[in-house]
Amino acid sequence: MSNGTASDKLRGIVKHAETGRTPSGGDAEFSPDYTVTSVVDGGGKLLTHVEVILCFWGSFWSKNPPPSPSSNDCRTAIQGLVTGSYLSSLAQYRGIGPGTLLYSEINATSDPANGFTNTDVVGMLSSRILSAGMPAPMAGHDRLYVVILPAGVQSSLAGYGGQHQSFIINGVTAYYAWVENSGSLTGAGSVTKIFSHELVEACTNPNVDTSNDGILVNGPGVTGDEIGDACNHQFANVDVNGVQCTVQAYWSGADNVCLLPLSTGDNYGGLWWADPPGSESGWGINFAHQGDVIFATWFTYDASGKAWWLSMTASKTGPGVYSGTLYKTIGEPFFSTFWTPGSATAVGTGTLTFAIPTKGTFAYQVNDGANVATQTKAITLQVFGLVPTCVWAKYPDLTQATNYQDLWWAAPPGSESGW
Repeated sequence: MSNGTASDKLRGIVKHAETGRTPSGGDAEFSPDYTVTSVVDGGGKLLTHVEVILCFWGSFWSKNPPPSPSSNDCRTAIQGLVTGSYLSSLAQYRGIGPGTLLYSEINATSDPANGFTNTDVVGMLSSRILSAGMPAPMAGHDRLYVVILPAGVQSSLAGYGGQHQSFIINGVTAYYAWVENSGSLTGAGSVTKIFSHELVEACTNPNVDTSNDGILVNGPGVTGDEIGDACNHQFANVDVNGVQCTVQAYWSGADNVCLLPLSTGDNYGGLWWADPPGSESGWGINFAHQGDVIFATWFTYDASGKAWWLSMTASKTGPGVYSGTLYKTIGEPFFSTFWTPGSATAVGTGTLTFAIPTKGTFAYQVNDGANVATQTKAITLQVFGLVPTCVWAKYPDLTQATNYQDLWWAAPPGSESGW
C-alpha cells in the first residue's frame, strides 16, 4: 500500500478565474481564453464512465444549521453535472459519457488546515478508504474521489482553486480532485465552477502524466493544456437539478469552441438571422421556445418587396428538430379595439434544425399563390450583448423574473387573439 505516490506536476490544476468577470452565456458556445491550434490524443487512460465519490471534508459541513450552500446543495448540483448532459460532448474523446454519483459523505473527524497539501488530501482519503467504508478503487471502474473543502480554506498552491491527481492504494490507482469553496454556488470561485473544470479534465486526462497523456490542447505559447484550461474564464450561471450555479465550458475540438452542453435545457428563444451574421441583413425570424414547441414569427418580403410576416407553431419531431405549418395572418389595424380575432391562411411548411444552441437551419416551402419557393437557410442567434440563460417556467411568478424574453399577448389571455 502507498498513501500517496502521486505526480505533483503543475497540470491538473485550475487557476482562480477573475472574480470580477461577469458569467455569460449558458447552454451555448464561447470563445476560448486563447486560440487553440490543436487537440492531441496521447492514447492514455480516460475515465469513460466516471463514478464520482464525494467527500465533504471538515466539521464545517456538519454545522447546525448547515452552511449555505450546504453539502446537500452542492451534491444536488454535482449529481446533475455528473449524470446529466454536461458531459455529453466528451463523446468525441473516445466515447466518454455521463457518469454516476456513487457515494457521498461528510468527514467531520478531521479538519483540513489552511494551506493543506496534496499529501494531506491523499492521507485523508486513504484513511477513509481503509477504515471508514469509503468505496475503494477497483480495476475496471472509473472512480474519481472529489474532496470539497470548507468555505475559505485554501491550498498551499496560491492562486489555484482545484487540482486533480492520482495515488496508489493497495496496488490500485485512485484518481482524485480537491475543490476549494468560496461559500457560494455562483461566481468564479464557486464549488460547481471549479468542480466542472476538474471533472472534465479528470475524465479526459486522469493520469496527468506525459508518459500516459489523454486529451490535451495546444495554442500559441501553450503546450499540453487540458480541455478545461483553454476555457477557464468561459462560464455561466445555469440551472442544474433545480440549483442555480456557475458551470464552466470546456474545449470541444469537434466544434472548435468552448461548449457548455446542457442539452436537456437548450432553449432556442431569441432573434435569429442568416449565418454568417450580416450576410443577409433585412430579414430574420423570432423564436419563442416553451417545452417542445417553438412559435416562430418570420419577417421577410413578398414578391413586390413589401414587408411580409409569417408565423409557425413548430413541434419537436426529433433531437433539435422542430416542424410546422407557415401561416399569413390578417386582422384589424393597430389602432382598433381588436374585437375580431385575426384570420390565418396556410402558405407553406417550415423545419428548424439546430446543431448547437446558437446555430441551425431554416428549411421552408412557401406558396403565395403565384410563386413557390423552396429554400434552406443557415441561421444563427443574433447577439446584442451578453446572452441570457433561458429556462422555460423557471419562475411561475413572472414578477421574480430577470429576463423577459418570450412570446407575449394581450391580457387577459385570448382577449385579443391575433396579435
